[in-house]
Amino acid sequence: MCQFASFFWSVHKESIRFWDLISHSNTEEHLGLHDDDGWREGHYLPNGSVECRQLPEDMPNIGRAAAEVLKEKHPELESFLETALGKVAPMSEALALAYMGRLDPDSPDWELSDEYGGTVARFVANRWRLPSGFSRWDLSTPCGATVAHYAAYRGVLPETFDQWPLADQHGWTVAHSAARAGKLPASFDQWDLADEKGETVRMAAQRYEQQLADRNASLQQEGQE
Repeated sequence: MCQFASFFWSVHKESIRFWDLISHSNTEEHLGLHDDDGWREGHYLPNGSVECRQLPEDMPNIGRAAAEVLKEKHPELESFLETALGKVAPMSEALALAYMGRLDPDSPDWELSDEYGGTVARFVANRWRLPSGFSRWDLSTPCGATVAHYAAYRGVLPETFDQWPLADQHGWTVAHSAARAGKLPASFDQWDLADEKGETVRMAAQRYEQQLADRNASLQQEGQE
């Protein structure tokens, strides 16, 4: 999986091609693009940076120049994504709309998935924030983790979230994921939820606290040396 949003650019003319915004290989295959024809990989990232890769045989700095032209034409990622709408794969269309906050919380497109089973909802939960009103927290990946597990680990669940017992195939709950990252809300009280090995949410939280303490102690020691 490539970074969002991926595209191809041409060393021969000012031209951008896209199909799968998270996979150069899928785009290359679908559109029949080849290095020999001057097509190179590129990314326009959510942080605003633009990368146009080039090969050693290309004209020096042509990639940097292409990135500057693209950035001038599309100062923000949203502007770039607008040009992709209607020209990309269904999942990429949904990702673009989700990034721009225009994918309805109840849209079935949250369930669209890539070849590995990763859904639009999981991708967004793992990188951005799902919209207010989103309710498909139980959508899962082949590994069993749900959308809620990803959002919990990143601390981006809504304040009204109450599906803490939601678990993967090993009994690891959403609460475990939040505890493992120190992201449980102050009002949480379901400490005895346990996975199939008997590890409770309280134990997961204590493990996080111990690791944090060990890390701080190590940093303090390095500062004294």
